[in-house]
Amino acid sequence: MKCCKEKISFYIDGEMAQAEKEAFIKHLEGCGFCTKLVEELSSQKEMIENLFVRLEAEAPIELKSRVMARIEERRAFNWWPVILRRIAVAGCMAGLVFALMMSYPKKKEEGYMSQIVANSIEEREEAYLLREQTKVFLNRCL
Repeated sequence: MKCCKEKISFYIDGEMAQAEKEAFIKHLEGCGFCTKLVEELSSQKEMIENLFVRLEAEAPIELKSRVMARIEERRAFNWWPVILRRIAVAGCMAGLVFALMMSYPKKKEEGYMSQIVANSIEEREEAYLLREQTKVFLNRCL
């Protein structure tokens, strides 16, 4: 059997079939690398398990009940208002972006600037004529 690091965790966790486990044990007898790795990982697993046992034993009962109550509170929390508020904000933002996109000037055809200049000159002339006509009218009335 060639060295298979991925099988070591199955061996340590006891998840191997009996025949596969026996073949792996025979491999361990002849492979110092895998044997050392199994010993290290087994000791680490044991340390972690002991740590969890100590933490569970040391935690006060009131702490556990508070934590469990908080978990249940979070599960029972009604998320719909929060979700709907976020959807409303996203909709408003999308509407704002759409409005900005619609107000942005579209690509103009050739000679667009000359049309603007011509229109502004015409508007100025019309405004000047209107002012002159207003002056003439006021002079007649007075």
